[in-house]
Amino acid sequence: MKPDRKADPAFDTAWLDIPDPVRHPIGTRATAVAAPRAPSLDRRQVHRRRLTALTLSVVWPIVIVAVWGLRHDAGDIFGFLAGQSALWMALLVVSAAASVARGRRGLGAPIAAIELAVIGAPAVFLPLALVWLPEGAGDFAGIGTLKQLGACVGLGLLVLLPMLAVSTWALRRAFPSGAIWRGGALGAACGLAGAIVLTLHCGITIGGHIALAHGGPIVLAALFGTLAGSKLGRA
Repeated sequence: MKPDRKADPAFDTAWLDIPDPVRHPIGTRATAVAAPRAPSLDRRQVHRRRLTALTLSVVWPIVIVAVWGLRHDAGDIFGFLAGQSALWMALLVVSAAASVARGRRGLGAPIAAIELAVIGAPAVFLPLALVWLPEGAGDFAGIGTLKQLGACVGLGLLVLLPMLAVSTWALRRAFPSGAIWRGGALGAACGLAGAIVLTLHCGITIGGHIALAHGGPIVLAALFGTLAGSKLGRA
């Protein structure tokens, strides 16, 4: 039946896509829900998979530091490195906990708390990286050479990407709500692991370089995490 009225684009966009219940009765074209391609894991398998991911995520950064080595001035600024590493580790734990928290009803932590973890990690790291420098540091506003930037960003990605991949594998279909934000929090945690490795390895003391080259992987990891969460993390 054609409507006996003048065309109104706004009205048409909002309402005319609703099917006619007479011509298309409800329930006659039920859409079948596709079954999962892989069988669901039991609790023991889930626990084993997550323990494996946790172990690899702890060992991998240690291997990178062992292979690439500590910065040349590590012995002279031990207190500075310990303080920064402790703070970045605390942010990492908060982000990871927000991602995997079960919540009161098993639906995860409140979205506001997860959003705060995702946004808060780079928001805390970037300004502190500019001003929290060891004694005798260079120009805080400089960024160094493009080669230095690329080397640190590349090393950060080398740390975080395998961690994010194995964590996503372990938490596949594990996010009952807020999968995008929870994936972002997981990614931020992996990015902070990369930042810790860079703090221990990179001897450049220019604030702009640290904020951009060491903090950039955190932002990228959070973005990668949102994609992984939306595609693979939904329960």
